[in-house]
Amino acid sequence: MELNKYFDCLDLEKMGLNDLDDTCIAGNIICNNVNYELNEKDLDADIAIIGVGERRGEGVAEYSHAADAVRKQLYRLKRFSKKIRITDLGNMKRTDTLEQAYDALTDVCCRLLQSGVIPLVLGGSNDMAVATYRAYEMIGQIINMVGIDSRIDLKSLDREISADNFLAHLFCSEPNYLFNYTHIGYQSYFVDPPLVNLMRSLKFDVYRLGEMQARLSDTEPLIRNADTLAVDMNAVRASDNPCSDSPHGFYGEELCKMTDYAGMSDKLSSIGFYGYDSDMDFNLNGARLIAHAVWYFMYGFLWRKNDFPYKDLNNYYRFSVMLEENNSIIFYKSKKSERWWMQVPCSSENRAKYMRHYLVPCTYEDYRKATENIIPDRWVNAYEKINL
Repeated sequence: MELNKYFDCLDLEKMGLNDLDDTCIAGNIICNNVNYELNEKDLDADIAIIGVGERRGEGVAEYSHAADAVRKQLYRLKRFSKKIRITDLGNMKRTDTLEQAYDALTDVCCRLLQSGVIPLVLGGSNDMAVATYRAYEMIGQIINMVGIDSRIDLKSLDREISADNFLAHLFCSEPNYLFNYTHIGYQSYFVDPPLVNLMRSLKFDVYRLGEMQARLSDTEPLIRNADTLAVDMNAVRASDNPCSDSPHGFYGEELCKMTDYAGMSDKLSSIGFYGYDSDMDFNLNGARLIAHAVWYFMYGFLWRKNDFPYKDLNNYYRFSVMLEENNSIIFYKSKKSERWWMQVPCSSENRAKYMRHYLVPCTYEDYRKATENIIPDRWVNAYEKINL
C-alpha cells in the first residue's frame, strides 16, 4: 500500500513481542513488521497506531523511540471481550525537515480519516498535533479540538511552529477550520493570567487542573464534543509519569478515565499522546501508563452507541427550558446512554455548515441550572460563534 513509504517496519522479535499468547491484545493487532507487509485490506480497521519519533519541535534533534517503549507494554495487555480491528502502521520515517514531518503525518491521518479509521498517534512533541489538525483541513471538516496539558502553548507567532507556540499557529491559520478549542488541566503557576483571559476572550474553554480533578465527570461532555484529542503527558504528575516535568498533575487513573470518555464518544475521530520522553522513564511507568490509557481508549470505543442527536431525534427525550424574556434552551437526553446535549439556535442557511456543532454536549447539572435561569457558558460561546 502507498502509505508504506512513510513507515519503517517494526521488528517484533527485537522488541520481544513475537511470541505473545492469544490472550494478549497483540492478537487483535495487524502489524506492519518485517515478516508482514501491509496492504489495502489492512486499512479496513477501527483504529490505526502511528509511531512518531519527531521532537525537533521541542528543540531535541535526536529521534525518539517512545512509541516502541509504549508498544512493549501495550501489546502485552489482555484482549477485549468484543472484537476490535487494530492496525499498527509502524514508526514514521525521519524526514529532512520538521515541516516535512508535519506533511507526512498529515497525509497519513487524512487518508485514515477518509477511510473511517481513527489515527492514534504515539510519541513526538505536542506540536505534532498540528499535522492532525491539517488532516481535517485537507478534507474540509470544521472541528473541535481538546487538549489535555499542564501549559497553554500559545507563545509568539514570530517563530516557526514549535511545541510551545503551536496553538497560536492553529488559531491564526487561514482558512481556519477550528470551531472550538477546549483546554483541560492547565496548572496556574505555569500559565500567565493574561493568557487565560485571552483564551476566554476568543470564546475558547479553559479549565484548571484543580477544578477538573474536583469533578472529573465534568470532562466527559468536554471530550465528547471533540473531533480530536491531544494529550501532553506532562499533564500527568511525575509520580505516575516519571518523565513529567511537574510533581503535580492528573493521576494515572484520571487520565485513563478521560481516554475512556474519548473512546466512547461517537464524534471523536483521532487522538494523540505526545511529550513522552522514554529516555527519562527510568522505571517504565510512563510507558505503562500510556499503554493503559490507550487500552482504555480502545475499551471505550467498543462501547460506542452511535449516539449523536443530529442523526435521529426519535431516540432522545426533548426538554424545553423557558428563560427570562421568553427565551428558551432545548435539551436532549439520550434514551440509549442517558447523556445530555443542549441545542444552540442555528439558521437554516448555517445548519449544514455547523451540523456537528449546534448540539453541544452537556450534563444534567447544566439542565438543572438552566431551570434556575443560569445559562451555561459553553452554550453562550457556541451561540456567539454560530450566530456572528
